[in-house]
Amino acid sequence: MKLEGYKAGMYTRVEDYRAFILSKINYDWSWEDAKMNKLLAKASSELGELNAHSLWVPNMDIYIKMYKLAEAYFSMKIDGANVTTEDSLLSFKEIPEDKINDVEKMQNYVKAMSMR
Repeated sequence: MKLEGYKAGMYTRVEDYRAFILSKINYDWSWEDAKMNKLLAKASSELGELNAHSLWVPNMDIYIKMYKLAEAYFSMKIDGANVTTEDSLLSFKEIPEDKINDVEKMQNYVKAMSMR
């Protein structure tokens, strides 16, 4: 399939709402723009470098957990919540009463990012 003619999907009506239905991506791709080859080579190189750096991290699971926690924190800030990453690491009994709902919401953000 030619990359230049590909569309990511289309909107369709489903009952009372509009849904974006994704197009399939499992094709043998081709393209005419020679710059695409350079971009793909650079992306491949960057992914290899990222993989090499990941070997230096002693425990990738802890790193990913902290990354998800940081993402949840920034989402909570956008929502205007007054909660810190430290708050979410406290036991339930240690969380200040005025922050319990925000901490639970933050933990739900982390759970949502952990779903597979």
